[in-house]
Amino acid sequence: MKIQQIKDKALRDILSQIVSSLNNEIDIEDLIDDYEREFTASYPIIDSELRSLGIDSDMESITYVIALLIENPNFGDLDEVLVRPSLESYEVRHVYEKRLTVEVTYLTEFKSYIPITEDIVRDLESESLYHGADGDKIDEDVTDTEWTDDWIESVE
Repeated sequence: MKIQQIKDKALRDILSQIVSSLNNEIDIEDLIDDYEREFTASYPIIDSELRSLGIDSDMESITYVIALLIENPNFGDLDEVLVRPSLESYEVRHVYEKRLTVEVTYLTEFKSYIPITEDIVRDLESESLYHGADGDKIDEDVTDTEWTDDWIESVE
């Protein structure tokens, strides 16, 4: 069941239960005044309450509850109509920078009248007479990944 589909009377009871649980961990006034700062602390509490009531719990549901609390500070007053929040859509561009270790295998064919050994190939390479990457790439494997940085580029 989606919380957005619940009628006002039942929703008021659910909000009361959630506020009671939230007050054990965070001040509800702090959540209403600064939901950004209190979001991660309130998320698991709201999630747990919704799940215990058999209500679908996801990002949309959690933010719906928080928006209800912000828009309806007196939600317990039966004379007031609950203001239902509007769903908005946000695109988050999160850039991750990573360093890869890649193992690339190249195949180079030598025509020779004498046996070519690894030592000869190394000598040719050191004298810049041969470069392995000039051959045909036959295999490429990422052998390690190291995340070096990340940042939020935009939220729109």
